[in-house]
Amino acid sequence: MSAVVKLVESWEYPGSLPENHGDFCLELQNRRDVLLYHIFAYHNPALRRSASIVFDQGTAEYMVRIKVGLIEFCDVRFIHPDLKSFEQILSSGLLPLLEMLQQCVPERMETLFRNKKIVEWSCDGFLPLGLQGFERTVCPKTCVQVTNGSYLILDYSDFGCDSSLRFFYNVFRDDFFAEFLICGVPEATQEFDSNTLPDFETKLKNQLDSSLVRLRDRIGS
Repeated sequence: MSAVVKLVESWEYPGSLPENHGDFCLELQNRRDVLLYHIFAYHNPALRRSASIVFDQGTAEYMVRIKVGLIEFCDVRFIHPDLKSFEQILSSGLLPLLEMLQQCVPERMETLFRNKKIVEWSCDGFLPLGLQGFERTVCPKTCVQVTNGSYLILDYSDFGCDSSLRFFYNVFRDDFFAEFLICGVPEATQEFDSNTLPDFETKLKNQLDSSLVRLRDRIGS
C-alpha cells in the first residue's frame, strides 16, 4: 500500500478537476482505512449521493464506489489496476457519471430500460415523500443504474436505523422486485415481484404502507 500512497500523492489529475459539478462538491481525501485508500470524492449531501475514487488493497485495483442513500456499490466501468489507464477512464466518464447521479438522463440508459417508460411513469400522486417515518430518497426521475443489470427506481429509507425498502427493475429478467434493508442487513422479499409496470404500480398502491409498517416494527423504532 505504501507504494500506492506515494504514487497517488503525486497524482496531478485530482487537482485538475472542478471543485463543483452540478450540485456535487469535490473533496480531496488521501486517507486509508483497513483495505481502501480514499483518494478523492464528489459528494451531493442534498441527494445523499457520492462517487468515491479509491484504491482497493484486496484486489489491487483503482475503482469508483457509488453511494446512493444506504446503497453502496462499485461501478464496474471504472476499475483498473494501472493508475494512468484509470485516469483515462475517469477523464472520459467521471463527470458524465455525476450528471447521471444528479438526475436520470434517459437517452444514456440502456434501450431495454428506456422501453419500460419508468422515468416517464406518473407516480408522485400515490408515492408520498415520507411514509411511516421513512424518507423517499429515490424516485423514477432520479433512478440509478446499480449492478447486474438492475436499476434502483424507488427507495424509502430511515437513515438513523440503517433500514430501507428499495425497489428495482432488472433488464435481463425484465421484472420489478424489492428488498428490505433491516438494520444494515439485506433481506429479499417477493411481495412486489412484477413483470409489468401496471402490475408493479398496483402492488405499490396496495402494499407499500403495510410493508413499511412491518419494517418499522422489525427495526423496533
